[in-house]
Amino acid sequence: MAHLTSRIHSLSNETLANIFLSAIAEVFPDLLDSRIPNLSLQTELERVANSPLLSLSRVCSRWHGIALETPTLWSNIEIHGITEGALEQTLSLLKACLARSRDAPLSVLFRAKTFDRHSPHPRIFDLLAQHSHRWETIHFACSFKGLDTSALRGRLPRLTRLEMHSEVRVEHSKPVAPLDFLEVAPALTHLLIPAPLLPMKNVTTLCKQLRTFVCLVVPLHNELQSILHLVPQLPDAAGFHLTLDLDRFVVHEDRDLVLSLPPITASLATFGCRITARVRPHHLTLALSQLFGCLTLPSLEILFLIFEEYPKSTLAWSSGQHSSFLGLCDRSAFSRCLKTLTLEELAISEDQVLEILSALGALERLRVGDSPKDDPLPLVTDSFLRRMTSTVVPRLSYFACVSRRAFTPEIFLDFVMSRLPRVASAFVKSEFKVRLYLVPNCDSNRYLDSPAHATLRQLEVDHTHFSYKWDDFRPPRWSSS
Repeated sequence: MAHLTSRIHSLSNETLANIFLSAIAEVFPDLLDSRIPNLSLQTELERVANSPLLSLSRVCSRWHGIALETPTLWSNIEIHGITEGALEQTLSLLKACLARSRDAPLSVLFRAKTFDRHSPHPRIFDLLAQHSHRWETIHFACSFKGLDTSALRGRLPRLTRLEMHSEVRVEHSKPVAPLDFLEVAPALTHLLIPAPLLPMKNVTTLCKQLRTFVCLVVPLHNELQSILHLVPQLPDAAGFHLTLDLDRFVVHEDRDLVLSLPPITASLATFGCRITARVRPHHLTLALSQLFGCLTLPSLEILFLIFEEYPKSTLAWSSGQHSSFLGLCDRSAFSRCLKTLTLEELAISEDQVLEILSALGALERLRVGDSPKDDPLPLVTDSFLRRMTSTVVPRLSYFACVSRRAFTPEIFLDFVMSRLPRVASAFVKSEFKVRLYLVPNCDSNRYLDSPAHATLRQLEVDHTHFSYKWDDFRPPRWSSS
């Protein structure tokens, strides 16, 4: 009878349901990660069936009732295209899941068999579309070609987030129809979409309600210009993330790349740019220089640059890009507004980083890094750490770096110690956080065994205003490696 007095029996049904939700969340691989290995049909059928939750339902009658009668436990639906190999079974499992979720808002994720190049089976899509009035969060790593989306028009009252992870180059291979069902989506605030799928009819109204707009662009047929013209329509403090695919644009390698971008001023809080690979450095320099040169972002707080090929290679940072970026900083008065800057995927020199930082007096959070490969030369060295003084970045409260361990542990300790008096001040209510990601094969044991590392660990115990963590470097999910 001891099991009847276990403390778990004192938990409320709501608490147990939350525990169940956490327990089943990480059972299966992330379908949005393009690097996951080939998945089996059996595993993906178990995903649709929510088999981990069914296992929990067999523990006792109380757990059975909670597992099967809590709609939110069945409202997260993830389907891989491989399940089309057992279509009738998939449809049966999906119908059961939809029935158990009752009227709960739905989160739906569909990944095609080749990540983003095929459409869902029409019968699977049609079944999901019957419940579109419950869609709240939708991720489609697939194409919409050949699907009848007319049933979605005017039936998306709850939709707040839509992500179309469709390959830009694929969408440009043949003309595609825009997703006209998005013309009426009154609750939508987060949109990730390739530019060809964006419904240009009523697009101004759509943009005015978005808090985050992520657009995948090939700068063909004035496509980039058209998208940039929409940016000022976004509400104040919105985020705009641009994936710029230059591969198809640059057909003749010796031709200069002229984008003819209009001057754009927008009150964004966040701007990010993700660059695809396989282009010549000359074209990359021209593209980024023109992009930086056309923008004025006087309210920007967060800026990040991402490179598709990282960590296989880093994004070359030329003098032309550097000059244009400094112009953007000056024109937008980043000295008073920009608080977060991410440059870790750039092959940028120490002098260039310090020159940028000297123009960012309000900066609080910085991410930089060495290339995970042996070339180019590392950035985070003793010289760099010595020059990262409180005068250069007076408000720094978060410092993260990817490191090949090209610095002396004692110099890294000195850098941290120089920051502690400010954050420990009674007049400053802040915390100094340090995150160190050590690249494999960089003699990390020598660093982790050093007295400086031990001192930093002790400082975290002794100072409530200091946080220090280290870990092995892990490529980000967007990486192609």
